[in-house]
Amino acid sequence: MFPKKTDVVIVGAGPVGLAMACILSRLSVRTLVFDRLPSINRDPRAIALDNEALRILVACGLNLEALDLVRIPYVRYRSPLFGEFARMNTSEMKDALPALVTFFQPDLEQALENAVNESEFVDLHRGVEAQVVHNDAECAIVRVADSDESQDIEARFVIAADGASSPIRQALGIGFTGVSYSQDWLIIDALRVPEKIEDITFYCNPRRPTPHMPAPGDRQRWEFMLHPGESQDAFLQDETIRELLAPWTSFEDIEVERKAVYRFHARLADRFVSDSVILIGDAAHVTPPFAGQGLVSGLRDVANLGWRIAAILANQLGSANLRSYETERRPHAGKMIRLAQTLGAVIMPTNGLKALLVHGLARFISLLPVVRRLFTDMKMKPQNIFDKGLFDKSIKGPFESGSHLPQWSVVSEGLGIELSDRVLGNRFTVVGFDIDPAVCLPESTLARWERFGGEIKIFASTEAARRSELPADAQFVKNTPSPPVGVFAVIRPDKLVMCSGHKGAMNEGVLSALSLFEDALDSLEYTSV
Repeated sequence: MFPKKTDVVIVGAGPVGLAMACILSRLSVRTLVFDRLPSINRDPRAIALDNEALRILVACGLNLEALDLVRIPYVRYRSPLFGEFARMNTSEMKDALPALVTFFQPDLEQALENAVNESEFVDLHRGVEAQVVHNDAECAIVRVADSDESQDIEARFVIAADGASSPIRQALGIGFTGVSYSQDWLIIDALRVPEKIEDITFYCNPRRPTPHMPAPGDRQRWEFMLHPGESQDAFLQDETIRELLAPWTSFEDIEVERKAVYRFHARLADRFVSDSVILIGDAAHVTPPFAGQGLVSGLRDVANLGWRIAAILANQLGSANLRSYETERRPHAGKMIRLAQTLGAVIMPTNGLKALLVHGLARFISLLPVVRRLFTDMKMKPQNIFDKGLFDKSIKGPFESGSHLPQWSVVSEGLGIELSDRVLGNRFTVVGFDIDPAVCLPESTLARWERFGGEIKIFASTEAARRSELPADAQFVKNTPSPPVGVFAVIRPDKLVMCSGHKGAMNEGVLSALSLFEDALDSLEYTSV
């Protein structure tokens, strides 16, 4: 029925599981994907993606221009007492991508599934139940069953993308620490709303907090908080929905595409890795929606994990490297959960006095230039920078070790304009900016780097620099801000900077990276959150 043995089994074919399959496919990893549902869930659920998520989707092979995305210029916070008391500017491009968009989840999942189905390395099977029946450091065994029969499959790794209630996480006995909110929320997705909007607005009314946002396909979404004692069934009735939407639109003018009541959660798995089983997405962390980072966090898991699995299977790294996935991702996921909880406290104080204090304080501090920039420019959002992991912070350079290399639009000889991530590809790379690493590195270091499977790339800060003493395949960085000149960066396939510096430190940096690969992170310790 299915292969008896494979490199990777992914359990769960939601957007995170499918994105994981896309990344592994592009890294030539043999993968089986199983999902209990017979087809894609057609309900819109997640709705927001930031530039980091878009960057990862491009790495999955998706064409963003083929997706129906709505760019969001501002996220506004309004109070009945103070009016607009805070605002985030999301109109600018970051890493050559929009800072914030809304999307229609079924369309995104379909695009990911199409990419999976076109792959020679991935097989997707729906309507199949899958459970882990054995797990050790060498492999895991997954028992899969459809309506006809069951079968055991041996996999080097099993990736659990099976959602917040993850049966795999529960079977492994991994704790899921955190809280569930006491409030229920009514979610309304509507089509053909005649009153057009551009921004996401959080109406922070203590009587009933209400986020409101545009979505593709002439859609809009509202979320209404229910108070204790209010009936879910009553709020799903058309008459109640008509009253709730009255400040924005007429119920008769729209088509309600979806109405559902949810309770939000903030939870973090005690471990992300258990021998050969790895948790990603909601199976590892559940984030309240107030920061729009739930799906984004799952996509960060995908980018952080995929190259590790490929490198271990290719014997570039030891299996102990999986510990660095947890060391890097778990603390950051916890920070994003706490950000969402903080924003939730601003959005939904139901006590009038508390709302007066919270929103009044926010309005007052927003008048201070430093604080206003902190919020307006989204600098309060935890940066995707790691304190510990597979990188070397002892070598100081213009790109911080543990951060991601910025993305630029570049001009390639004969290829026109494209994103620098596409030029860099999916390999370990030494990048030189206006310098050629092949000239700066000793032959012995170059030979070791090539044996490891590493590459060399050159970016030129100006067209003149590219045409001077640099090789013909140097890429000219087109957009601003331009990268610093005369420096290097050693990056991983997920574009994370292992180290950077001026050319005089290049040999030290490359040797440091190679030593990290060779010792397989035996000294890396588990980091609690």
